[in-house]
Amino acid sequence: MIKIPQQLANDNFRFIKIKSGTKIPLEKRWKKECNYRWNELGFALTYLRTANSYGIICSFDDLVIIDCDTRILQQIVENNLPSTFTVKAKRGFHYYYIIPNLYNSIKKTKISLRTPETDKPFGDLILNHYVIAPDSCHYDENANVDGKYEVVNDVEITTISTEKLNQALLPFSIFSDTPKREKFIESEQLDIIDILQYNSINIAEFTKNNDDYRGSHPVHDSESGNNFTFNTKSQMWHCWRHNTWGDNLSLIALLEGIITCEELQKNNSRLTGEKYHKAIKIATEKYGLKKKYVVTERIQILRAIRKLKCDKEKCSIKEILQELDLTYNKKNSTRIGIIINQELRLQTKSTYKGSIIEFQINDRRLYNLFSRYRTYNNIQ
Repeated sequence: MIKIPQQLANDNFRFIKIKSGTKIPLEKRWKKECNYRWNELGFALTYLRTANSYGIICSFDDLVIIDCDTRILQQIVENNLPSTFTVKAKRGFHYYYIIPNLYNSIKKTKISLRTPETDKPFGDLILNHYVIAPDSCHYDENANVDGKYEVVNDVEITTISTEKLNQALLPFSIFSDTPKREKFIESEQLDIIDILQYNSINIAEFTKNNDDYRGSHPVHDSESGNNFTFNTKSQMWHCWRHNTWGDNLSLIALLEGIITCEELQKNNSRLTGEKYHKAIKIATEKYGLKKKYVVTERIQILRAIRKLKCDKEKCSIKEILQELDLTYNKKNSTRIGIIINQELRLQTKSTYKGSIIEFQINDRRLYNLFSRYRTYNNIQ
């Protein structure tokens, strides 16, 4: 029988049922309807007596959970935030906090904690979502029980401010829409006709109308012979049977069997996740695609600020311009000031005032680990 810890025996918290052998909710609409108080008869006396797992929903009573998957993030939380109720999960730790008014600032279910220098996630900030609660079982790949979620710090759940959380997790920029390194594929690098001809598709069989070509679908064919169109100017294609479309990369994924039109239909014609990376790899190796990385002005400014942060706790607009090799004038100062205000608008401990930006850093050694200044040149 599962026993709910006394720290979670809060009438304002809500719990959900979890499907056996998984982390998936047993019931749909768990956010609004199918959730329970800790002492509800149908949940406490019936479900928990026989179940192996249950979940707790964040957002109720301002509950926030930091899901640490790495040792680095664990050190940052323990060094910069007060001790709180903590649960050991299968791969890391769950730190429970009460953070009033946080949900007024962030409208997401959870935030992946990454740094601008890497795409590797260090953990998640769980907001309007759920986690598997303590005393639940976790499972191996074969859905066999291989341990439990154990309480490792049996203290009360600590209340902290939004500013305190922001200050502790500053390297991850959780309160800004800071763009990461942007990857894009130049359309002129690949031509849709070349891609089709590479796969032995006879373009002469297509009916041409200016830049539009219409013919049989190259993968699942067509009874009418005209369920597939592509445009040489926009370099886009469209499948009329499944009402899906895409660019050259998704066409390569379609022709190489990475994805089907049915899958694209379910995913709103988007190529994502492992399928996207696999398509990029094949397009690079087989079709001659060249990947190119660019750094936007916004990213350059933020990296200049981060470099100056490592040396001192405040800097001026003029110093940022010098770091970027830009002329110190009213136009450049205003533009940078606007970008800084946009990026730091919710960071009350790092605010833009006039021409001075003030910084407060808790642990400079850990901060420097994530804020190492690097310049990304174009990579062919």
